[in-house]
Amino acid sequence: MAPFRQAVNVKSALQEENVKGDFKTYTGIVDPDWVVGAWVIHPSKSSRNRVSDDSQVLRSVYRMAVSAACDLHNRCYILALLVEACLQHQYRTRHPDPIHVTAHYLRSSQPSEFEIRVRTLRTGRGFTNLTAELYQQGTVTVSTQQIFGVNSVLPDGSTESRGLTLAPPSSYARRIPLHTHPSTAVPEFSRDVWKFKPYVTLSPDPKIFEKNAPSHPNRTNASTIGGTGLEWGAWFSFRDEGDKITTNSLAFLVDVFAGLPYLMPRSERQGLGI
Repeated sequence: MAPFRQAVNVKSALQEENVKGDFKTYTGIVDPDWVVGAWVIHPSKSSRNRVSDDSQVLRSVYRMAVSAACDLHNRCYILALLVEACLQHQYRTRHPDPIHVTAHYLRSSQPSEFEIRVRTLRTGRGFTNLTAELYQQGTVTVSTQQIFGVNSVLPDGSTESRGLTLAPPSSYARRIPLHTHPSTAVPEFSRDVWKFKPYVTLSPDPKIFEKNAPSHPNRTNASTIGGTGLEWGAWFSFRDEGDKITTNSLAFLVDVFAGLPYLMPRSERQGLGI
């Protein structure tokens, strides 16, 4: 099993292979271990039940034989590959940082070779618009639109991003929205369906989880016009010493949080099928 930095290994194609119209090509292999196991339900038998003397219906009886026999690639691991290709494409340009990414997942990705085609649609004064598509066996599986600009912070705390980032000491600057210091955070779980869980650690913030309780003031009552929703927060870290939180790993982290419906009590999930 490869650590994350090796799992997102994307290489520019040879120069003679790269001249394919208006795009640049990057290649690699989708790692077979950075996947999410999918629960599969196997029907076991069927039986005929007489409804009346004149009719019969075939009623299928299912015994749920559940297994994690099917593996699905983490969509945001695939997104990290596409972002990495664009990072390499934009390296040494005046717009090296991803500002916005939109992804469309058209087909399932397989643990095999891939090709990413990056096109520059437009380069303006402040931003560069790109498309990046991941192909496997000649078929596009994921299509993205990415906007690159400058989002780096200068030594004096200002930015080169035309005001896109507010940094301290501004009272409007974004703070880390976690209450627990990472030195005191307690690793509690990784999702069982993550095949890559030996390489990651999650430490949920208990103060944030308390806000989801039915008795918390955030919930709706007779004196409010609505609750403030559900929250999830945790410290995340890679276990391998060589893995760092980098720009491409931010794309991967988009998909590691718990689905918000799972944060509600079971009594509130009726009809959701979970």
